[in-house]
Amino acid sequence: MDPEKTTAHRQALEEAARDGRLGLKAPTATTNNPDWFVRVGDQLRPTASRQAVHDKILSDWHNGTPNPGKDRIAIITAGPPGAGKSSVLPGVQERLSSEGWRQVDPDAFKDKLLEQSLNDGSFSKMVPEGMGQPGEQFFPREMAALVHEESGLISDKAMAMSLQAGENVVIDGTLASEWWSNELVNQLDQAGYEVHVVDVETSKEVAQERVNGRWQGPYEEVQEKAAQGQDVSKELGGRWVPNEVVGYMYKEGQDDRAISADNAEKLIQKHAAVKEVDRYYTPHSKAAPERMESWQRDESGKVTHKTYENSQSREQSQEKSKESPSLATQTKIEQLRSRVGGREVESNAVVGGKASTQQQGAGAGASSESGEESAPGTADCAAARRPASAGTGTRTGALRSAQVAGRPPGHRARACSSERIDAHIGNPSPSPPPGGAPAVRGSGPPPRRRPGRR
Repeated sequence: MDPEKTTAHRQALEEAARDGRLGLKAPTATTNNPDWFVRVGDQLRPTASRQAVHDKILSDWHNGTPNPGKDRIAIITAGPPGAGKSSVLPGVQERLSSEGWRQVDPDAFKDKLLEQSLNDGSFSKMVPEGMGQPGEQFFPREMAALVHEESGLISDKAMAMSLQAGENVVIDGTLASEWWSNELVNQLDQAGYEVHVVDVETSKEVAQERVNGRWQGPYEEVQEKAAQGQDVSKELGGRWVPNEVVGYMYKEGQDDRAISADNAEKLIQKHAAVKEVDRYYTPHSKAAPERMESWQRDESGKVTHKTYENSQSREQSQEKSKESPSLATQTKIEQLRSRVGGREVESNAVVGGKASTQQQGAGAGASSESGEESAPGTADCAAARRPASAGTGTRTGALRSAQVAGRPPGHRARACSSERIDAHIGNPSPSPPPGGAPAVRGSGPPPRRRPGRR
C-alpha cells in the first residue's frame, strides 16, 4: 500500500470533517433526507419507509441474543474512543452474570445503517461532493458521522426495550457529559436496575493513535483486496473518528486524564444505584487495558476504594524505591500522614450515594482498603499524582443534542495540593461550603508539632 495515498486519503477526510461535510448536521446526513425523516417542532420522526428499516434492525438485534439474563443489571462503559473498552467487557459480564446480555452499541447500529445504504444504493448519495481526488473511493465507515443521529434514535429504542423487559444490558458510551451520565443513571434507577460502570482510560496520545490505527488498518486491507482484483463493493472499511472527537474528551493541559474519569467517579458518589466503578488503563497503543482501581458499594451503602497491582504500579514502586531512603522510613512517613495533629482520623464512607458528614477529630473522608484517608469516593492526592487511570454513546430524547453540542458546564479540575485535599467532594466549588468540612492532611511531610501541643 502506497503510504502517500493513505496520507492523502486521511487528509481528505480531515478536511471534510473540518468544513462540516462529515459533521452531524451535514447536508447528506441521513436525518436531513426528507424522504426518510420529518421534523415536527424539536422532534425528529422517521417516515414509514425509514421506520421499517429501523424495525428490521431492531428485530435482528433482539434475535441476536435470544435468552438474556433478567437480573436487572446494567453495565455502562466510560472512557475515550480507542481506549480498549470492548476488550474488557467480556470478563466483566461473566463476573456479574453468566447469562446472556443485551448490548446497546450505537456503533453497531451505525454499521447496520451503512450496510443498508450499500444495499439500497443510497450510499453514493451520502458521500459529500468534491471529496478527495476524482474517482477516489470512500467507504461506509468513513461516513459514520452521517448516521450518528439516526443510530442514536435506534439506540434509544433498543435500551427502552431492554429496560421494559428487565434484561441485563450493556450500554456503550464514553461518559463525556456529566449531565447526560446522571440522567442515564436516573433512568436506570427508576427502572430498578443495579448499575456497574466500566471505565477504560488512556492518554490523549494513545487514544488518537489507536483510533487512527483502527481506521488505517482496515482501509489498507480493502485497498490491497481491490489491487488484487477482488470485489470490495460491500466492504465497510475502517471507522473514521476525527481527532477533534478524541480531543473533546480531555481538558486543556490534562492529556493524561479524560473527563470521563471524573464523571465515572462522581456517579458512585451521587447515586446509590451505582454499585461499582471499575477502572482500567491502557498504557500504550499496543497494550491491553490493565485493572487499576475500583470503587465498590456494599449492602450498607459504604463505598470502598481498592487498587490493584499491575505493570504500571510495579514500575512506579521500583522508581519510588530508588528515591526513598528505606522502606521502613517510607512506612513510618505513611503512618504519620494518616494522623492529623497527632490523632487518628476516623474515615467516612459514602452512604446512600451522598457523602456522610460525621467527623472525628479534624476531618473525615471515604474509607480506603489501603488504610489511607481519601475524599469520599475519590482517589487521594497520592493517587491523583500517578499516571491517569484515568461521540459515541446512547442518548435519551433531548439529551442527544446536548451531549454533542459541546462540553457541559460543571467540569473542573480536581483540587489537590501537597498539603490538603477537600473533604467535601461533590461541591461544585473548590472551596468547602459555609461551615463545611475541614481539610484532611493526606500527603506531604508529617505535620510539625507546635510547642506545648499534645
